[in-house]
Amino acid sequence: MKNIILVPTDFSEVCTEAINYGAHLAKKLNASLAIVHILNRESVAKLNNPKLPEVEIQKILSEISLQIRTKHGIEVETIYREGSIYTTITEISSEIGAKLLVLGTHGKVGVQQQLIGSFAHKVVSRSNVPVIIMQEGVLFNEGIKRIVFPVSSTSQVRQKVNWAVQIAKTFSAKIYLFKFPEVLKETRFEMNVVVKQITDEFDKNDIEYEIHDAEKGGNYASQVLVFAKTIHSELIMIMSNPDKLSFIFSQYDEQIMFNKNKIPSMLINPRELVIYHWY
Repeated sequence: MKNIILVPTDFSEVCTEAINYGAHLAKKLNASLAIVHILNRESVAKLNNPKLPEVEIQKILSEISLQIRTKHGIEVETIYREGSIYTTITEISSEIGAKLLVLGTHGKVGVQQQLIGSFAHKVVSRSNVPVIIMQEGVLFNEGIKRIVFPVSSTSQVRQKVNWAVQIAKTFSAKIYLFKFPEVLKETRFEMNVVVKQITDEFDKNDIEYEIHDAEKGGNYASQVLVFAKTIHSELIMIMSNPDKLSFIFSQYDEQIMFNKNKIPSMLINPRELVIYHWY
């Protein structure tokens, strides 16, 4: 089965950048690209967006598809559907067997800011595959060479390992483990166990890595972002925090996802237990 990267678009500039980003990834990962436009009833009503005729939407999608195929030499399919963005993207992802979602986000004011923030959160929390979140102005450049991998003592962090290995192998990237400053003796012990398990996997796969410690008493998310900026990281890998009913985004998640340095973040929901191999 062909690996598929799914990229939603509302035809804005940031979504165009997300499509190009996804196309670069698809070429490197030997995947195809699926570009989806959803006529969102909520946004049409709240933002007074004009509703383009379906034939015009299909024409725009065809033009984008042709540009991407010509530029990147990859397979591209386009999908147009009317529905709720919050659920339809996940439905399409499941239908086509997408392995990764690239989501472009941008900040605006007033009602638009509320809608866009809610959109990103809801799409990510419902996603059945990892999501790369990128903001306006992010270019792929030479790929992904430096990955920041925040580490805590929770077992869920181990679910990021296979994806980190796959991306590092594909792009010959170096991984920077950034350890949460555990205070209790028990959690420090758990941290050491987790780090040992992670690095054993990296060693087994010949992945280059470094281990760094966050300072005690500081804001961990802020430290992650400062560190990522310092080493010129192209990707930060995090996980969402689940409860019994839904996924909760903490201040930590929000700081990473919508960071002012515009470093793309890859967010993995803990419920995803199956890891798909690209190689």
